[in-house]
Amino acid sequence: MSRDEQIFNALVGVATAFPAADATLLALQITAWARLSRLGELPADLTLPSQRELSPNAQAANFRRVQPLISPQLGHPLAKTEPTPSQPLPLLIEQAIRLEEQGQLREWNADDVLYWSSDRNLAHSAYDPSLATFLVSLATSDSPAQVYLPWENSGQLAARCSRKNIDCWTESSAPVAAELVLAQLNGARADVHRNDPVLMPTLTEQGQLKRFPVSLSILEHGRRYDPKDVEHDPHERFPEKTQSSMVLNLRHLLAQTSGKIIAVVPNSALFNAGAERLLRADLLQKRMIHSVISLPGGLFAGSPAAASVLILDTVTPSDTIRFVKVTDEFAASAPKKRTALVRLPQLLRTVRDRDNNAMAVKVDVQAILRDECNLEVSRYVLDDQTHKLDVLLATQPTTKLLDHFDIVRARQYATTAQGVPVKEIQAADLPDYGHVQGASKDSLFDLSTPKALSYFVERDDVLICIKGAVGKVGLVKSAPGSGTGGWVAGQSLAILRARSPGQYDPGALMVYLRSPMGQAQLSRLVVGSSTPTLQGSALKELEIPMLNIVQQGMASEALEEEAAVQWEIDRLRQKQSRIAAALWTL
Repeated sequence: MSRDEQIFNALVGVATAFPAADATLLALQITAWARLSRLGELPADLTLPSQRELSPNAQAANFRRVQPLISPQLGHPLAKTEPTPSQPLPLLIEQAIRLEEQGQLREWNADDVLYWSSDRNLAHSAYDPSLATFLVSLATSDSPAQVYLPWENSGQLAARCSRKNIDCWTESSAPVAAELVLAQLNGARADVHRNDPVLMPTLTEQGQLKRFPVSLSILEHGRRYDPKDVEHDPHERFPEKTQSSMVLNLRHLLAQTSGKIIAVVPNSALFNAGAERLLRADLLQKRMIHSVISLPGGLFAGSPAAASVLILDTVTPSDTIRFVKVTDEFAASAPKKRTALVRLPQLLRTVRDRDNNAMAVKVDVQAILRDECNLEVSRYVLDDQTHKLDVLLATQPTTKLLDHFDIVRARQYATTAQGVPVKEIQAADLPDYGHVQGASKDSLFDLSTPKALSYFVERDDVLICIKGAVGKVGLVKSAPGSGTGGWVAGQSLAILRARSPGQYDPGALMVYLRSPMGQAQLSRLVVGSSTPTLQGSALKELEIPMLNIVQQGMASEALEEEAAVQWEIDRLRQKQSRIAAALWTL
C-alpha cells in the first residue's frame, strides 16, 4: 500500500460508521478546504484550523460557505453533498487538521482516490494507477497544448495531465468526484464540465465543433442511446445506424479531434460485426489507425475483463498498424485480484518502436481489410505454437473450408415456441472419440419457416462448437429423418455439410479439426474472452489441408476404428454395471 493510500485510509478511517461513498466525498472536500486554507485563499474565520473549537452545526454552516470555492459542481442539484450533524464532518475536520499539522496533506497525491475507495459505485469508474500513467504518457508524448478528456469520471487522467501543466478540457456526466480529485491539486486547474458529449458536444463561438489536438478517453460501453437523439445530429457525426455507446463515443472523438486519439475500448469492439465492423472498415480505409495495444485483465476496479488501446490519428495517415500485446513481464498481481502494469518506460518504448519483436508486429492495412477488418492483437502477434503452425501449413497445399463445406448456423428460436418435438444436439453430445450417438435436449421446432428442413442434422454432417467449448467436433453417421423427432444443432453449434459428396470426406475433416494442428488453427480464430466465440466469417476462410484419396481413406479408417473401440467400451461398461446390480436392491 502506497503512502498516499495510507493517508486516504487514515482520513476515511475515522468515519467507518458512515457509508463509504459519503465518507470519501466528504473527505475530499475537507482536504480541499485544508488546501484553500494553506494557500491563504479564505478569510480567517473560514480556514479549516479555525473550525476546531466550533460546534458541529457551526462547522456545517461554514462548510456550506466554502463548498462553492472547492468546486462549482457542489452547488448542482445532482451533487448530494449537503452535510448534516449526523454526518462525519467533525471527525473528518479533526483528522484533516491533524494530518495537515503533520505536513502529510501538503505532499498528498489524491489522483487515485476512487480506485482506493471501498465503495463499489465510486470505484467502478476507476482503474489501476499504472494504466492512467501509461495512457497519459501515450497522449502527451508530443507535449500538446491541450488535451480533450471526455467521460472522465474518476479524475485520474485529468489530474495527471494537470500535473504536466497541460490544459485539459474535461467532460463528465457525473463530475463531482472528478472535480474533488482535481481540487487537491496545487495551482490553477480546469473545471470538469457536466455534459454528455454525444448529446451536447462542445462548440466554438461560431457554433462549430471545437477541435482538440489530442483526445484521451476510456470509452463508455454497454449504454444504449435513443435513436431519436442521434439520428439527426446537426454535426453529422454518426454515419452508422446504431445505439451502441462505444461506436457513438468513438465517432464523437473523431469529429472533435484534429490529431491524435488514445481510446480504451472493450475487446469486442475489435471483432464484432454490425456497426462496429463498419466503423473499423472506415477507420482502416482512411488509414487512421496507428496502433492497437492489448491490455491484460484486472486493470479496472469494476471489472476483471481485458480491454485494448486504440491509437488513432485524424491528420497523419498510416499504411501499417502496430499491434502490441502487453505480456506477463509487464503485468503484476495487485490486491483484490487486480492487475498493475510494471516497467512502464520499457513498455512505452516497445509501443513506440516500429520494429517487429515477440510482443509487437507491424501489419499492412490492406491485409487487415481482407481479414474481416479484425483488429484483435492475438490475430497478428503470434506465440511460438502459432508460428510453428504457420510453418507447417506453408509446407503443404491447402484449400478453404468454404470450397467444400457449407456452414449451417443453428436457427435462433425459443424452446417454448410452437412446433414439432425435436431433439437438440448439445456440445456435451459430441464425443471425444467415435461418432455422435444422440441428442440430449428436448425442444420444439417450427416447420413453417423457409428452408426449415435444412436445419436438421443429416448423415455425414460434421458438428462444431462455435461458442463456449469452441473447437469441439463430432461426426454424425446415423440420424433420424427431418421433421418430428429429428435432430437439430444446439445454439452453440454449427453444421459443416459437404457440398459435393465424395470430394472431401467429412470424416477426414472431423479428424483433422480434432487434431492438435486443427485445434491450433481454430483457437487462432477465437474471439472474445468471457464467452469464446468462433465467427462464421472466419470459419469460412479456414485453410484445411488438401488430402488425396489415400490420405482421406486413412483418416476415415482411423475414425471407424475409433468408433469400433468406443462401441466395445460402451458394451463393457454396460456389462460392468450389471455385475453387482442384483445385490442389496431396494
